[in-house]
Formats: sequence, C-alpha cells, structure tokens
Amino acid sequence: MKTTFIAPRLLGLAALVFAATLQAQRTTFDNTKTRQALPLDTPPVIDGVADPGEWDQAYSSDWQTIYDANLEDGVRGGNLGDVKGPITGGPDLGFQIWAGYDSTNLYIRFRVTDDVMSSDTVEADSANGTFWVDDAVEVFIDGDNSNNDTRNTDLYVDAGKASTNSFQFAMTANNGYFEWQTYVNAAEPSAYGVDKAWFAKASPLADGTGYDVEFRISLAAIGNPKPGDVIGFNVAVDDDDDGGEIERQVHWSGLPHIEAGWGNLLLGRRSYEAPKTAAPTINGIIAPGEYAGATEIKIDAHTGIWDIGSGDDEFPPDDNGYSAWVVHDADAVYVAIDLLDDQVSSDTAAAGSEDQSTWEDDSVEIFFDVDLDRTGGPETAFEGQYVFTANGAWRDNEAGNPTFGSANDWFAATSTTAGGYQVEFKIMKSALNNPSDGATLGFHIAQNDDDGSGRRAQLGWSGRAHNESTYGTLKLLASGPSGPTPVAESSGSISAPAVVNFGALSGSASYEFVFQAVRGGASTAIAGDNAWAIKLDQWNQQGIFGTTQFGVADNVFVAVAGQSVASVFGRRVHVVVVSDTAAKETRLYIDGVRVGTWAGNFLMSGDVKVMGARLTQETDHMGAGSVMDRWATYQGALTDADVVKLAAAWPSAGTISIARSATGVTITFQGTLQQADNVTGPFTDMAGVTSPADLPVAGSMKCYRSRQ
Repeated sequence: MKTTFIAPRLLGLAALVFAATLQAQRTTFDNTKTRQALPLDTPPVIDGVADPGEWDQAYSSDWQTIYDANLEDGVRGGNLGDVKGPITGGPDLGFQIWAGYDSTNLYIRFRVTDDVMSSDTVEADSANGTFWVDDAVEVFIDGDNSNNDTRNTDLYVDAGKASTNSFQFAMTANNGYFEWQTYVNAAEPSAYGVDKAWFAKASPLADGTGYDVEFRISLAAIGNPKPGDVIGFNVAVDDDDDGGEIERQVHWSGLPHIEAGWGNLLLGRRSYEAPKTAAPTINGIIAPGEYAGATEIKIDAHTGIWDIGSGDDEFPPDDNGYSAWVVHDADAVYVAIDLLDDQVSSDTAAAGSEDQSTWEDDSVEIFFDVDLDRTGGPETAFEGQYVFTANGAWRDNEAGNPTFGSANDWFAATSTTAGGYQVEFKIMKSALNNPSDGATLGFHIAQNDDDGSGRRAQLGWSGRAHNESTYGTLKLLASGPSGPTPVAESSGSISAPAVVNFGALSGSASYEFVFQAVRGGASTAIAGDNAWAIKLDQWNQQGIFGTTQFGVADNVFVAVAGQSVASVFGRRVHVVVVSDTAAKETRLYIDGVRVGTWAGNFLMSGDVKVMGARLTQETDHMGAGSVMDRWATYQGALTDADVVKLAAAWPSAGTISIARSATGVTITFQGTLQQADNVTGPFTDMAGVTSPADLPVAGSMKCYRSRQ
C-alpha cells in the first residue's frame, strides 16, 4: 500500500438506529460542486448490468469525468486524488455517473471507461480485501453535511461500529467489497447484502472498454435525507493498469476522508414560484423593483449544474454565474437574468440574426416543458427553447420557430453591465400552450460562456439543456407572493424579557422582530441564547446594531451605501436579521430596507430569550417600558422582496399627541389607539375610538399609545 493511503477507505454500515441522531445541515450548499439525484418511479435491479430504460429517470447525461488534453491535470469534471499518475488518453480512464432515489434508497451507477482492467489483488466476490490497489469505485457520503475539514479515517468507524456521520462504500471491478466495521472487528455483523443497508455489483462491458458498477444505499443508513435536502457527496475511481499499485485515482470533488471538499448532492429538482404582477419593461435593463415580489434564483460556480460535454467546471468567481427572476401576467411569462462574465464575447452569431450557432457565444437559454411530460429529448411542439446572446442574436428553432418581436410570440433584449450582461425575456403564453394560473411547467436556465474561441462552459439551474426529464419546475401563481412562512412566531405583544421557542432551524435562517425599545444598560439585546445575541445596541452603548458571540467577540453591522445601522430607540421599528450561510454574511433590515451587513453567520434555534439574552441570566435586557409586538423565525435566507412584504404589515408607529380638555383629555392619533394602566402594559386596543378622541380622566394613571 502506498504511504498516501493511510488507511483502507470504506465503511460498511451496521445497525440503522444511529441515523436518527444525525443533525441535518442540509439546506446549505458548500463552495464545492453541485449535482442532483432525481426521483425514480421504479428502482433499478442492482446486478451490475444496466438494462435498457432502467436508469432513464436518474440524473446523468452530463455528469461525467473525462480526459481533456488541454487541462493541466488532464481531468475535466474532476480532479486527481492521492495517486496522481497522468491519464494517457480518453480510453485510459473516465467515468459517467447516474444518481436517483426512491422512498427508501439512494441509487448510484457508474460506467467506467478503462482500457486495461486489473483485479489481481482482491479475490472476486470477497470481503475486506485491499481494494485500493485494484480497479475499483468508491462512494463518499457526508450524511449530515457537516464538512469536517481534517483528513481522518476515524470518521467512518467508532470502536468497530459504523459511523453516525460519514460513509464510504467501495466495490472492485470483480465484485470485491469492503466495509469498515467488519474489517476492524470481525465479530461485527456485516451490513452488505441484497436485503441489508447497502449492496453493489459490478460487471465488465461486453466490448472490453471498461465496466459498470451499481450501488444501492439505504437512506435510513445515511440519516434519512428528504427531497430538497443537500448531502455531502464524492466519488473516486481507482485505476490499476499493471498488476501492482494503482497508477491513478480520479475524484469528482475533493479528496478521500476530507468532507469539506466533497460536493453537494441535491435530492430532487429545483422549483420556482412566479408571482402574477404587472408586466416589466423588456429593454434588457433589470430596473430596481421591476420584478418586486419575485424570489431571486442565485446560481454560481458552486451551486450550478455544469455541462461537462461543453467544458470544465472550474472557473474564477467573476466568470460564470447569474441571478434570475420570473414573473407573469395574463398574457406572458417574463424572465430576467443578470449574468457574471469577465469577458463578454459574441463572435459567432451576428447581432440581430436568427437560428445561428448561438451556443458558441455568450448567451442565455431558457427551456419550457409545457406539458410537463418529462419525455427526455427535444419535442418540436412543446420543448420551448429560447436563446438570446449578449449581442442580440436569437434562436428559437427548437421552440417550433415562433415569431420574434416585441408584439409577437416572444421577445428579448440585452445590455452590458460592469460585471457581465443582462437579458430580459418575454414569452407569450400563447407560445407556451396557454398555461393557466396555478399551472406547473418544466423549466430550466443555462448560461453559455464564450471567451473568444467558442463555448467553453455551460452552467445550468436544474438539469441539463434539451433533457426534459431533468428540468426543474415553474409554477405560475394566481397572485403575488403571500410572503414567507414562519417556522415559529409570537402570539401577541409582551412587555418584559421572556424565553420562547424559535423552532428547529439549521444553516441559513432569518429572524423578524417588531418592537419599541428603551435603552437598558451597557448593551441592549433584541434576542439571544447562551451562545449568541442580536444586539440593538452593541456593548458599551456604541449606538450600533450588532451580534455577540459570548466569550468570543462583539460584532457590529457595517452600513451599506446611503444607509444607517444606528440603534433605534423610542419608536416602533421592524427589524429583520438574515444569516445567509451561502453568502457568508448576515444582513440587517430596518423597516423593510437593507441597511447593513456583517461578514459572519450565527444560528439561534430552540429556546431563545427575546428582549434580552442568555436563558437564565439577566443579560442585556431592554429597559422598562419596552414592548415586543412580534417575533418570528424563518428557515433559509429571506430575500429583499420577502422582507419588504413583511415590513409592509408593520408600518412605522403611528403619531400621537395629547392635550387637556374641559372634560379630560383630547388625544389625536393615527392608527389604533391602545390603553394601559401603567407604562409597561399590557396595552389593549380601544375598539371604535376614532381620532380626535375626547376621553375622561379617571384614576391615578392612564397610558396611551397608537399602533398601525
């Protein structure tokens, strides 16, 4: 064994009960690579032989790792691993991957191209042989997406039993399998078998060009990920050409035993809900507010789906990636895309031309599967591919040649930006088989990148171009968005610090508060637990919003251009704090406006104190007379549009004034008048009272306030 292989590399799974202990971090995409596993109506038979149609519903097509003589390491769509012997050509080594799932299992298939197959060390159909010196396939899974960044084979086994977090599965070309717990402790029961936690089989290809391997892995064994979850994932192929040690090892993403480098495997298709709004102006310029209410689609080099047949999957952060928004009205569907591109090039299809080779230029392609039949290939009537280049050429041949023009079947326009270019599309519903409100269509977006010598990359949203079975979905809502759904929320106003339950949150999360605060002591908290606090006034009365990690650091928000992150006391204010782990930042919103950011993240889940911090200590409490009208928590990072909608329900506090009158007092106010017997409340609405209100004076004290 080479010294770089510091330990064998496969976990066999024992009992499945451990899986319930996994703590999911499955909403966050890591800065690695992303692929999808798609739902299967019928599971494949795991026999090493891919029968016709058996894997058609699984994601594959462009998921491959192949030889590329133009790349320094010779590997397109992957990377060399522990053993870095050069690939000598296409027939030497490459592989294609299929991934699917049903309600109980994850299914992975490989087709390995290998012109010299060698299985001289591990006996056929044996257990726990030295697979790492023969032709073999390995699958790595980080079940809770915890991203351990230290190379450690102890991830896979604990005292002879299967890990509750990290997994590794391997199979040689001659069906030798390896599992950790029986390798470490022969007394442990095996988890490999047709009716056990995992199973795999391999078979050589009839033409001698390589071999197939099929895996079945129990979802329960890897922590029960659900559709929409993201798990850490990697594969490796070991290549032995001469009967000794392997000559090379090629991975899809990362290296053995280091979870942090493994890619993202998304279970299922991406989906989008397009609100029904007023029509935007299609001029190629995405104006502020023009797509208000539409959720931003954010795709970058780490979260998008690369088409390896078009080019490699490694580019600088300012080259490839996009934000997109979709809305519709009674007549059309509108798609706006803001693209990153460090070198805008359109040298193949002439500006204003139709149906030329637009894919060879910087361009955007959008796809519709109007009848959502997921048939897989192009369809003359319904596929609906619309393409527009950065210089204004278009292609619609694959959409049945509709008429292009601002008053015709479809239209698009473009403009350049400092970081790339923008494209806006209008597709008439009559060209999409007239979908009704509430309809769901198959949908996909793809960016083509040309730096002057033809297409060198294509980056997709959900699936692959021209393959309907892989597309995501687009639902045309009957109205504007109803707003995000809270995980947990308050049931009424409170006037003193209290411990509440924020619900189960993970990864990116958002926190909403409506309050009127009185400064407390040296610092004032909006909410906090024993680890973190959101500060209305950071330590030592800095007069700035911030976050505190107790015992570690006091952080402050930095204002965005033209805004302020100053503490707000003495009036009711709507505050939203968004911890966005994908962007590696936390955003602060005041009364619906993004005002500041902090370059970090935090998480408060379960029991949390509002109007103060620390669960059992009187830490950073708001002062007497403060009121918390609302708190709510949301899973994921709310968008600017989400926050605007939330804030609209809580406009700034109404005005109020009071003057003596002959019979008592006259109160002039906006909104709803509330009363209480003391300044700390509780306040109740005065039903039916209108402004100005003449009220009698009774008792020693009466307090009034207005709310909107």
